[in-house]
Amino acid sequence: MNSKRSILVVDDIEMTRAMLIKIFAEDYMVFSAENGEQAMEVLKKSSMDMVLLDLSMPIMDGYEVIQAMKADQKLASVPIVVTTGAIDKSERRAFDLGADDFITKPYDPYIVRKRVENLIQKYVLQVDNLRQALGQAEQLNRAKSAFLSRMSHDLRSPLNSVISLAN
Repeated sequence: MNSKRSILVVDDIEMTRAMLIKIFAEDYMVFSAENGEQAMEVLKKSSMDMVLLDLSMPIMDGYEVIQAMKADQKLASVPIVVTTGAIDKSERRAFDLGADDFITKPYDPYIVRKRVENLIQKYVLQVDNLRQALGQAEQLNRAKSAFLSRMSHDLRSPLNSVISLAN
């Protein structure tokens, strides 16, 4: 990785947090939280490139965190990978709320790492494309303004002569 990206690991089980932190600690800045409330505090203080989020937690569960992130303009674009041991309709609900990927426990460290890396690359590419599009739009806007300014001047000069003669 060129520069260290940041990942937030949110899980109420310390052993799971430790395992996920170990998977990413070498190449990423890894932050952790043991519940959704702590996760939201970390997200509001620090910019994250990815959130690994358990669904079943006390205080504020993963579904509530997804909803809160999607409702916050600054956090809405941060990719979320849901991690859970529940094999029921949680996957569908998580995707409906805005999760980007879903990993069930027990984890295969290789799969977890590859999914996160792929999502971060996709996210970085989207951000770069948006910045490039914004730059092009600003350049087009400047060209439009220059054209209108020149046309206004070019039309005013002869029109002022015609109006003067008409008077």
